[in-house]
Amino acid sequence: MNPLDQPPLSTGKRDQFINPKRWERFVRTALEVTVQAYRNLREQGIAKLTWEEDHFTINLENYIRPLAFQKSLTVVSQVKTYTPKMETGEVSVKQAKILDLRIWGRWENYHQVHFIWECKRVADGCDDKAYKGLIPEYIKEGIFRFLDEEYAIGLDDAGMLAYVLAGDIPSIVSDINKSMQSSQRKRQLDVADHLQLASPVGTFTHIYQSCHKRMKSMSIIRLHHLFLVFDFAQHE
Repeated sequence: MNPLDQPPLSTGKRDQFINPKRWERFVRTALEVTVQAYRNLREQGIAKLTWEEDHFTINLENYIRPLAFQKSLTVVSQVKTYTPKMETGEVSVKQAKILDLRIWGRWENYHQVHFIWECKRVADGCDDKAYKGLIPEYIKEGIFRFLDEEYAIGLDDAGMLAYVLAGDIPSIVSDINKSMQSSQRKRQLDVADHLQLASPVGTFTHIYQSCHKRMKSMSIIRLHHLFLVFDFAQHE
């Protein structure tokens, strides 16, 4: 039996067989190594306001990797994810989405049992036109990828890493929650989908959670949202 006590998929849906306690420990460890990696990256003072999303992510991966290794975990960034229809040739593999960060342990079915981080830049409702679309994108290109079962299929948890470019975190979270129910949005979410403040990871308190019902399977997924603030002033 692998570390998450999961029998082969032929015996049923994968989310029915993951040992809950071990899964919770695994998720907690994934959160802890990510938070510590962020702190190490921030201390180096190399992050720039002009960075693209992937610049933040690939640098963060470099700091997660040694910490994850100490916990017998592996992390990779920029991994393509293929759907069953792509495997059968019904859909072009060119449409494959890219997973920003994937963390897994030393078990055989790591390609199915893992923790996914989807990463996005964010800013509050400021006047800078360059930031206007970031909050809607956080939902459309982030949260919805989990609800539409493009990522973390059959798994109870996944996460969003928010690289904060401007504004304070409570305002950004408020903007995200409001955007979920915006009249301009084709797909609106319910109040039950709102981000809520979560228990800290050590002394890191910029963490929120949201729970959502997936569109097809109707199963629930819990998303962990980490808001990562950097000191960009030293690069000005």
